[in-house]
Amino acid sequence: VTRTDGYKAVILGIGEKKAKRTTKALRGQFAKAGVAPKRKLKEFRVSGDLPEVGSEVLADHFVP
Repeated sequence: VTRTDGYKAVILGIGEKKAKRTTKALRGQFAKAGVAPKRKLKEFRVSGDLPEVGSEVLADHFVP
């Protein structure tokens, strides 16, 4: 969740990555969220309700 940039966003990650191949800054973010480091990250701007930090988002979330 990004609030310091002036907008709300969700960052989704996919695929496992070794911790030693992750930067210290990202390791801290993953540790704070309580999840293992991810290989690919993508940020999406959102409005409204945000999921909890560290929660798992499945394809079912996008089906009406």
